[in-house]
Amino acid sequence: MKRSTRYELTVIDTNYLLARRKFFALRQALFGQWVRRTSAARTSLSAARQKERIPFPDRIRTASEQFAVAWIENNWPVSEVARRFHSASQAEDFLRGYVRDNPTQAERVHVLPEFEVAL
Repeated sequence: MKRSTRYELTVIDTNYLLARRKFFALRQALFGQWVRRTSAARTSLSAARQKERIPFPDRIRTASEQFAVAWIENNWPVSEVARRFHSASQAEDFLRGYVRDNPTQAERVHVLPEFEVAL
C-alpha cells in the first residue's frame, strides 16, 4: 500500500495569547476597583482619601472679595475708609450711616465689588 502526501500543514495557534492578555488586564482592572472600595481605602488615613481631598498638588490661592461704597457717576470711593470692606453687609452698614449723615447723597452712592472701583 502506497500513500502520497502532497502537502504538509503545520498550524501554530497564537490567538490564545491575545485572549489571555485581555483577561489578565480585565482581572487587574477589577482588582483595582475592588481595592479602591475596601474599608482600608476609605479610612481617613489612606492615601486614596487624601488624594480625593486634595486632587492636585498645585493650589490656586485667591483673596476674598472685598466691597466698596462709591459714587454712582464715576465709581470713585466716597472716602478712603469706604474703599475696602470684607463683606457686602459691612459696606451696606457703612452706606446706611453715610446716608444718615448726608441725606442729600442717598441717590448718588452705591455698594460695589472692589474690582469695579475706579483707581
